[in-house]
Amino acid sequence: MTSVPSTTPTTDRTRPPLRLSLKPPALPTGHVDGAWWPRSRDLAAELPALAEALADRLGVVARVVFAETFWGSTVPQVEVNAHPVALVGFAALDTDVVQVAGADRRHLDLLVIPPDAESPAAARALALAAADHTRLPARILAAAGISTTRAPVVVEHSPVHRTRHRTHTGGPERTRPAE
Repeated sequence: MTSVPSTTPTTDRTRPPLRLSLKPPALPTGHVDGAWWPRSRDLAAELPALAEALADRLGVVARVVFAETFWGSTVPQVEVNAHPVALVGFAALDTDVVQVAGADRRHLDLLVIPPDAESPAAARALALAAADHTRLPARILAAAGISTTRAPVVVEHSPVHRTRHRTHTGGPERTRPAE
């Protein structure tokens, strides 16, 4: 059984509905756990609605790992419902995926549909990501008719935006150098 893509209502009536589809919790297979179609490439602005929508699955969202080449530079942290959320960008990460992690380290890998995608193609990608268990993110987008060729985003690093990371195994901290 798969979920049907739908919009998730938000508590703030000034925000448009969130465009998100997720696989059922009992189906943790495949390359992604669902898809998200943000309205812009401003991760700090888009994140609060996403974090609120994922609270049932992840609890308090503590970290979002993203591709700087898709989102560009952003603040290192935002606050969502009085909880800090670390935004951790990498230059070499898959541009089609964000990883959203809860405070207890549970996480969801979400296919990111480009904000400028046409509505019919984006709807197909939302449905495919919630149902498909074998395709890579780029292939889901291609099957939906969405081009994955994007103009590169220039990312400027500064010492202020140096971020401390723990390795995925919980190992020692390391610092990403400024370029």
